[in-house]
Amino acid sequence: STQLKEILAGYNLEAGQMKEVSMVHRMSVMVRRVMNAGKRFEALLAFLEVQFERINELGGFKKEELNLEIEFKYMLAHACYRNRFFEKALRVLREVYPDLNSLPQAQEYKWFTTCVLLEAACKSFSGKNKSAIQSLNPLLEHPAFSAFPKERLNLMLNLAVYHFQQKEFYQAKTYLENLGHSTQWMSNQLGREWVLKWQMIRVINFVELGEIDQAHKILEKLEQEGDPMYTQQVYRRVLLFLNYIRRYLKAPQMFQMDSMEEELKDVFVTGQTAEKDLQAMAYYAWLQSKASGKDYYQMLLGMVGEMA
Repeated sequence: STQLKEILAGYNLEAGQMKEVSMVHRMSVMVRRVMNAGKRFEALLAFLEVQFERINELGGFKKEELNLEIEFKYMLAHACYRNRFFEKALRVLREVYPDLNSLPQAQEYKWFTTCVLLEAACKSFSGKNKSAIQSLNPLLEHPAFSAFPKERLNLMLNLAVYHFQQKEFYQAKTYLENLGHSTQWMSNQLGREWVLKWQMIRVINFVELGEIDQAHKILEKLEQEGDPMYTQQVYRRVLLFLNYIRRYLKAPQMFQMDSMEEELKDVFVTGQTAEKDLQAMAYYAWLQSKASGKDYYQMLLGMVGEMA
């Protein structure tokens, strides 16, 4: 494609020069970064599948390139996940696990934590939410997570989300409110987007718990900070989401009018803010569950199935 040629040109490369597996891998990492940023998930999956065939034509990864092979398979699994091919993603991940213990421990732990979190996400989005919780719970004490604070926080946040989806709001609160680090530390280590996601999940969990004052406090804090991220197109939906939460809290019964379901659909789906992004879809599904009075997790699964 034209975009691929432009990316390669930026690195003084051409597709025809890709005579070594390591170069195909390097190119794939670069292209993935660009396509993910543009949310071109379908094109990315097609691209990675072609490159995987190319790698096999070149003889496959060498024994000493095991880390590159695992990274490529993870990229492929993640692209399958983004495109809602959850079973396919799980099959690719199952190929990765047996090779992890052949890596140096730091690399083994890095890929183990990354892969198990992706595996749990695939399970949750394919209706196996309890299985996702069961697979992650024992890992709280696993050295791969306990040795790396950032990965442990990802694990705790994911567990909070899966308990939330099971309507186990107090268990979700246990994780959300006891991460053990300051907001500033988490922002520095994991990024503002991660902190924003954590805060938004806290808001809706407090709503479900009936702790409305706590929900309002977080909403006010987010709005007062006026995070520069909000000015970016991809984050405008955050402001929309926060605004609809306020409307729901102000008048829950008015929120359940038939017109609200259509309004939400027009804003979040017709406007394409939730169409390609599973996380955005999750927030949208929660709002729709409040408008319709239906079960949130079942509604989310229905939306994922419809948009697959």
